[in-house]
Amino acid sequence: VKTGAENQYPSSAPIKNIYRGRSSLVCRALLLRPEYPSVGAIVEALRNDIGGDTGVTQATVSKVLKSLEEELLITRSGGSQGTSISLKQPGELLDRLAQEYVPPRTSQTLRGNPTEQSAARTPIAILADAARKAGVRYAVDTVMSYAPFPGAEDTPIYVESLAPIVDAGAVRENDRFATVRLIATSDPTAYFDTRVVGGVCRVSPIQVYLELANGTKRERDISGSIRSRILAEAGANAPEMK
Repeated sequence: VKTGAENQYPSSAPIKNIYRGRSSLVCRALLLRPEYPSVGAIVEALRNDIGGDTGVTQATVSKVLKSLEEELLITRSGGSQGTSISLKQPGELLDRLAQEYVPPRTSQTLRGNPTEQSAARTPIAILADAARKAGVRYAVDTVMSYAPFPGAEDTPIYVESLAPIVDAGAVRENDRFATVRLIATSDPTAYFDTRVVGGVCRVSPIQVYLELANGTKRERDISGSIRSRILAEAGANAPEMK
């Protein structure tokens, strides 16, 4: 610990629930890319994600893969370059993520409006620019990025910290007529697989799907089209193993 050297004796205890928290990001990485040449390649993908380093260790990846293999969701095959990993049941994996989903841990919420008024830019674009200037990680949580859906009066935006944005005077609190809802969270599940749409960082379609799949009946109905998109991206056109 004092030297910063890698732990040579990591815990061997199994993970209680691989479909929640940081462990779930291993599952999401497999949905984004169904085949990896090695465990190390998954670790690198989680470390270099566009949404930032997820903090998932190699030990965690190995434990999750072991559980997924036991549940017949993935297969592993050895070769001269090491052990490759292949996702065999993307639909089942996505369903288990939805069943066990827990929302990102949040610390603070602020409803309001950007102090800058612009006819050329939306409140989302203005706040996204303010977050970038403040050096704060953010992701706009809107269903409309991936499926037709009437937007909320106040668009939710995950931000790593509210303080730099508030201190910069970029937002004015207003509960009654808010156009944005800033949600402070450092939970990596909010930022993993961020997609840039129209110059603004948007929450991953997987995260949007998981939220909708655990929402109202109307939201669950709408989630179907996003589920199809995720599975198509995962190459789920091939028959799944039963």
